[in-house]
Amino acid sequence: MAKSILRRFTKRFLIFVNILAAVFFLAGSYGYLLNPAYFWPVGLLTLTAFYFMLLLLGFVFFWLVIKPRLAFISVVALLLAYKPVSNIIAMRLPGPFAQAKPQNAIRVITWNVAQFNVMEDKKTGGKKRYG
Repeated sequence: MAKSILRRFTKRFLIFVNILAAVFFLAGSYGYLLNPAYFWPVGLLTLTAFYFMLLLLGFVFFWLVIKPRLAFISVVALLLAYKPVSNIIAMRLPGPFAQAKPQNAIRVITWNVAQFNVMEDKKTGGKKRYG
């Protein structure tokens, strides 16, 4: 009898945590629709959306082993946030780079070299020395 009470409590607790993680994940994924100036926790949920996604993926594998029907909670949440997930995990396949440049085009190459001499700036107090 005690085993079934513990088992029911654990099952209900895990379902509750799964639903809560799904709601937080969806709120974080679609957090760009709300202005964080009015409701700041949405910004926090947006930062943690990746970790909630990992938790939901863990729940998918867990429920597939224990009770496959309950895996739909996490799968539905992940499918509802398909587009935001593609922004969270930005996997862009590299396109081909044409070595030959068209005649009517120019190429601009930039380097971010502003902070290469941070240690030198600390020695001189941030004053630039020219020459």
